[in-house]
Amino acid sequence: MNTLKIIISCVLMTFIVLATSPASAQSLEELVQGLAQKSFSKKAATVEKMVDTGDERVALLLNALMDGDLYIRKSDKLVVLTEKKDSGLHILDAVSGATMGDALKSDLSKVRINNKVRIAIKAGLGRLNLTNPDPQRRITAAAAVFKTGDPEMLSVLQKLIVEEKNADVKKAFESAAASILLLNGRDTEARFAAIETLRETGGPEVKALFTQAVVQLNSEDSSDAKALVAATKDALEAVERQLDTYGMIENLFQGLSLGSVLLLAAIGLAITFGVMGVINMAHGEMVMIGAYTTYVIQEACRLYAQGLLDYALIVAIPSAFVVSGMFGIAL
Repeated sequence: MNTLKIIISCVLMTFIVLATSPASAQSLEELVQGLAQKSFSKKAATVEKMVDTGDERVALLLNALMDGDLYIRKSDKLVVLTEKKDSGLHILDAVSGATMGDALKSDLSKVRINNKVRIAIKAGLGRLNLTNPDPQRRITAAAAVFKTGDPEMLSVLQKLIVEEKNADVKKAFESAAASILLLNGRDTEARFAAIETLRETGGPEVKALFTQAVVQLNSEDSSDAKALVAATKDALEAVERQLDTYGMIENLFQGLSLGSVLLLAAIGLAITFGVMGVINMAHGEMVMIGAYTTYVIQEACRLYAQGLLDYALIVAIPSAFVVSGMFGIAL
């Protein structure tokens, strides 16, 4: 009896594996051919499955689908990528990009999409960028979502925030999600939390977003709108103070930098006066001659002797003194 149970269990497990494996292991080639079906809902689902493969070629395919460059060859129902030519259309294998010759437009039918499929494509392209292995690419993608404020990306971001391990990338994801929640959210508590997240992020982009949010919230007819406006204005003032502080530090640094240049010029005047006993303003020309000498030597190395470019400064600095001195003697 026990042996029979074991045999039955093994048979059932084998059946389950065989039943589920092919469906979950669809190749990109098979998924692309799935775009030929008429159902827009199924096309949208196929787009999502293509994105789930993580294949680098998916971005190209989705952009081609969005731009209307994917066609179905009527002779064999094969989905192909097209390039426009004067004589007609040049067709390529949609996945490999291999050339498949030319075809007349009458031999092909365009892969049609609707708004539902477009939404799936946009979300898919966003996911591909937001899940890129390079952390900097993910941060850049999050910044792009922050600027566009696309509500369709909110669910994607919220999922990625949970999975993200890199602290900088996670912060960028949280800021992008907060920007969408603030302008498009319906949960008041979530919008208050978004305001706090954006306050901590700071920066000119957040200042612009808060300014836009104040105008939008003032036009909303809800009992919580006034509280949200007050919280947004308070956060806006905090960000403006932060930016003013950074601006003061930047101006101070620039002032010190400019002051050091003027100090060097003053030292040159003092030395000239100490030696000659008169105020002589000609030292400015000598400084410029030295600067031009340095520049010319570095440019000559860059154009004619790139192997010496790393050592150009070592030659340029003493040369600047020599050339300036020779001009001084001549004068």
